[in-house]
Formats: sequence, C-alpha cells, structure tokens
Amino acid sequence: PEPGEGELRLGTYRDLWGDYVAERNPALRFLSPSQTLELHPDDAERLGLEHGQRVQVSADGNALIASVALRERMLPGTGFLIEGGATDAAGVLDGAVVVTVAPAPEEAEEAPAPAYLTEKREVVAWRS
Repeated sequence: PEPGEGELRLGTYRDLWGDYVAERNPALRFLSPSQTLELHPDDAERLGLEHGQRVQVSADGNALIASVALRERMLPGTGFLIEGGATDAAGVLDGAVVVTVAPAPEEAEEAPAPAYLTEKREVVAWRS
C-alpha cells in the first residue's frame, strides 16, 4: 500500500548487536543499539522531522519511540526499524506494512539508573 499523509512503508532489519548477548553482558552493553527510524531526507522534510529527533512510530494502536537517522540511500516513502531489541523493538508493531510517524510526546521524567550504577559501596575494614 502507498503511504498517506504522515505515513511510511515499514521495513525491519536485525542489528548485529541487537540481541540478548549484548544487552545482558555488561562488557558488551554499550554495543546494544537503541531504536532508530532510518529514512530518506525528503521524507524527513515531508514529515517535519530532523536527524536525531525522537519520534513515535505507530500502527493499529501499537507504538514505539525511535530516534530519526537520515540516510540518502533509503528508498523515499520507506522507513526501517531494528527488530529484536529488548526495548522498543519493531515487533511491537505486529507486522505493520504502513506506519504513522509523529514527533514523540514529551517524556515526564527519565527512568532512574540501575542500582549497580548509582549505589555507593561501603569500605569494609578487615580484622586481622
């Protein structure tokens, strides 16, 4: 189907590091990708989007949040999302062929960092 106003045809791809191995391994976690909507610059202009902007991609009552990445080689009218990630994976759109793209709603507050990153450890004095 042809995309309408504010819509894109959707394709998905698997990122090399977008799986449980990178997400669960502290040494590899930095390689785990965040969701990205790759699209042609003409589509970004048509939709009023900029590179790096956070957007909401939705279809049939399901939605995810992604960051825009502009790619000259993308086919105009088509966007690509990463499938298989732990958060905001393309699978949440349940096989949609055409999706609606709009600026992401304002986020109230960012989630707190995991305890292992914020906890201070006490110095333990050993008895001899």
